Amino acid sequence: MTTRERIIETSTELFITKGCKSITMDEISAVNGISKRTLYELFADKSALLEACLTSIAKKTKEVSMRLKAESSNILEYILSFQDYESREAAKTSRVLGEELKKFYPDVYKKAIEGVKNEQLEYTKSLIEEGIKDGLFESGIISIDVVAKLLALLVGLNSPSVCESLNREPNRKEIFMSSVVVYLRGLSTDKGRDVIENYYKLRNIQ
Repeated sequence: MTTRERIIETSTELFITKGCKSITMDEISAVNGISKRTLYELFADKSALLEACLTSIAKKTKEVSMRLKAESSNILEYILSFQDYESREAAKTSRVLGEELKKFYPDVYKKAIEGVKNEQLEYTKSLIEEGIKDGLFESGIISIDVVAKLLALLVGLNSPSVCESLNREPNRKEIFMSSVVVYLRGLSTDKGRDVIENYYKLRNIQ
């Protein structure tokens, strides 16, 4: 692992657990046992470091996504298993990270977070199309684009602002079961609903 890679790894952990506003470049250089000069030679400023960390997170997420897809028997099983992974990652992440990025580092947020939305939407559409082809989703869906956008909105229900409106602590699993899974059941054929039921039955989740 290079010095740059090590800095990204340790900094990512700091940002995920503490948010990004309170973490200083002094702290990052100290944690990594390097001088600030070395740090600034590798990253022009904190924004550049944040962008590198978010890129690293996105790369890891994509790698996990590809592995889970390869290991899954079908598209529905893959969607559910990937959301289980996302739930575990969300539980490790500070609630303030997203809000701080949006407020204090809007350019980084727009490039690293909002920039992947279109890519994710297109990927979700391809999953729905594959599910229809495999007989897991109803073939009479009028607009795959609308269905994919609604699914993306439902997946985003675990945001802090939504949780606050629900007057409760974030619980991605509970919200996912109460929204996305219900939505997926509505889209699914009998075959698809059997996949969903069996997936959670094996994990003793109602």
